[in-house]
Amino acid sequence: DYEFIHGPFDEINEMWTSEETPWIFNAMCTAINSASKAGVKTVVTHVSSSSNPPPVCDIGLARFDKWVELAKEKGVILAFENLRKLGNFAYLLQRYENCEHVRYCYDCGHEHCFTVNVPFLEFLGEKLICTHIHDNFGKDENNPNGGDLHLLPFDGDIDYQKVMQGLNKAKYNGSLMLEVINRAYPNMAVDEFLSQAYQRIKKISTL
Repeated sequence: DYEFIHGPFDEINEMWTSEETPWIFNAMCTAINSASKAGVKTVVTHVSSSSNPPPVCDIGLARFDKWVELAKEKGVILAFENLRKLGNFAYLLQRYENCEHVRYCYDCGHEHCFTVNVPFLEFLGEKLICTHIHDNFGKDENNPNGGDLHLLPFDGDIDYQKVMQGLNKAKYNGSLMLEVINRAYPNMAVDEFLSQAYQRIKKISTL
């Protein structure tokens, strides 16, 4: 099953800052239209990036409103993904709390290395529609990506039993979707990497 696609996210902060219509706005509209035509039910999007994202503002809200309207028109679920900061993300989910086609993508790796003290699954569980599963070692002040390594599960120190308890409490019954990157495994053949990914996600599902 082609469960969801990840929309483009480069220059996502320009949704809040650019006076002209930013590239990312049109690119995401294309993603929503493409998903609808292909029968893919969900499109995941970021709402901001960096450790100091732009604040919520009218011009940005108007653009997100148009994405939400387009998604409803095309029969697509728009899923906001937790990333570095809570503010813009939480604001948008509250703004669209009564929109059934606006949901939430839970990223356990982002939670662990950026917002470890924010219990996303506890206060947003009813909005949960899909997952990004990967591993890291938590916050890294010396890493420009904040420790967001996208390792295979169990190669970092995320407590996956706690993750699964949270998903179960939220009554999540969707897939556990890996979002791993093989750059940390330069000596591992592709077949072995895929085999390891399968075995580890299978292990998580038993916790």
